[in-house]
Amino acid sequence: MFFCYRLPAEDKTAPPELAWEGLAGRTGWYLYSLQDEQILDDAARIADMIRSKPETPRVVVIEKPTLREIRLKIEKHIKNTYLKQVQAPLGVRPTLKCWMELN
Repeated sequence: MFFCYRLPAEDKTAPPELAWEGLAGRTGWYLYSLQDEQILDDAARIADMIRSKPETPRVVVIEKPTLREIRLKIEKHIKNTYLKQVQAPLGVRPTLKCWMELN
């Protein structure tokens, strides 16, 4: 499973109450392996795994409860790595931009 998130960052030029609301931040790519439940966050390695052509058929095979469980694992990973690293305040969350199943 591939996930793309908008990862928030502090905008040091904004007023304190808006510091985490703006355009500061970056995009994070995450690949979740169903086989070993590992999470890869190296965009360069992920790019080769997700590259496809416009005519590649899109399918959803994994059931919604399983998709939700995987998404929550990714978000916990982001919280325990990126959000801790940038010292994001409580309540600041990443935003899921897109996802896709890989065959």
